[in-house]
Amino acid sequence: MKIAALLALGFLAATATAQGRYDLSNLERASGWTSMCDEESRSSWNIPLQGWTFAGAIVSRAEEAVDDLVWKHALLDFEIDFDWREGPGADVLWQTGRIVVRSDNSALALLGEQRIDRAAQSDLPSFPAGPFEMTPGQKGGGWQIVLKRGEAALELRGLRLRDRAKEIGKAVDIFDGATLKGWRALGDAEFSVENGELLGEVGGGAQSFLCTEREFGDFVFEVELKNELPGNSGIQVRSHENGQKRLFGYQIEVDPSARAWSGGLYDEARRGWLDDLAKKNHGRAAFKSGQWNRFRIECIGPWIRAWVNDVPTADYLDGVDLSGLIGLQVHSGQNTKIRWRNFRLRELDRSRWVSFDTSKGPPMLGAGSEDGSGEFPGKHRIALDIGGDLLLKYGYSGGPERDGVIERIRLVGSDWAVTASLEKRAMGAGTVMILCHPPRIAIEIDGKRIHDLEFERGVPENVTRIEAWVDYGRNLSLDSAQELKRE
Repeated sequence: MKIAALLALGFLAATATAQGRYDLSNLERASGWTSMCDEESRSSWNIPLQGWTFAGAIVSRAEEAVDDLVWKHALLDFEIDFDWREGPGADVLWQTGRIVVRSDNSALALLGEQRIDRAAQSDLPSFPAGPFEMTPGQKGGGWQIVLKRGEAALELRGLRLRDRAKEIGKAVDIFDGATLKGWRALGDAEFSVENGELLGEVGGGAQSFLCTEREFGDFVFEVELKNELPGNSGIQVRSHENGQKRLFGYQIEVDPSARAWSGGLYDEARRGWLDDLAKKNHGRAAFKSGQWNRFRIECIGPWIRAWVNDVPTADYLDGVDLSGLIGLQVHSGQNTKIRWRNFRLRELDRSRWVSFDTSKGPPMLGAGSEDGSGEFPGKHRIALDIGGDLLLKYGYSGGPERDGVIERIRLVGSDWAVTASLEKRAMGAGTVMILCHPPRIAIEIDGKRIHDLEFERGVPENVTRIEAWVDYGRNLSLDSAQELKRE
């Protein structure tokens, strides 16, 4: 069998259970999430002697449990995400759950395809939501998180909490409510300040933006906006100015049309749609045209997420831009008028690509069989927690006569493997990116998404390692290898 030269990275870890697959990654912790099911968090529960068990990332309720499981700490403004199913067994499907309780006592629950809302002035003291019930705290106000007793067996996994009353990062005042200080306009739209609100409306009809004078790297940005005309708009993040005096880069869409893709991720003046709302029913219903809507945008490393009125709308891995301008768009045409208010920006650490030390020779050069079954004893190894993040970038160059093959990422278990493969006819030079944020893996060549995998959290549960490597022919060489660091 022919032996191919391989650039190989072996990511080895002890056998991982469902707990490992559900451990919070560095990116999740950086955005304020904490686990409610790991060993450290269990002291925060009033755990009954019978009926409830913790096993890794799984919280189980036995049949006919007679006591509730109660989180000890009352909270004022928080969100919890989880998967749940009634009754164990491989034939019982997991459902996705999300519950948000706000400081004004209003609440939202998304349970599979079901949505439940609680008004701020509701007459009902508690808020039942699937397996949970939010009840008034016993001391000092706030809300208590209760997992209810019941006759049927119940399982939850990956239960996580974000206390939104706890600020993360450093506050940055980007709008003073009275002037456009710190901003500059591109295009012919008219931008002004009116009653403490920033107003953007069509001028001559060209594509226009109001952008910050400085760039931002990793951050959490919240703003409320209201459209007064039906025209399209958007919020630019990590964007840049081109030679035509307009922005290009990531945009969180504001789409009042019947398509209803507000909150989706678009790459303005470059690649187009990256993460739309075509299959996101809750997301498409989140935006209320002609009303105030709260947008939350998180850019942390390569992870870009957005929520509209607390409903998830965009969730995407992309490593093309790690910093840039924030901008407010007035779309080209004659029917856009939009207001923004209540700007809140929290600046986090910055992310950057860092080269591997190649002073001892080519980075991670090894050998293996063409079918990928060989071992890869590269000089450089990176330990990867299965619940962690892997962010790599390679620079390559190749001759015109060689069909270089750039592949593959593999999740490996004790007796199985799942492989994502791709090919690249190597002409000239370019860049390969591998972004792994379990349970998702994305691969890009020259800025174009080639492969996008998403594995259900916790399945498979016995992952032993994640491997990523690049096969290349004699006329295709790997010129650099970098990993993404947050500082």
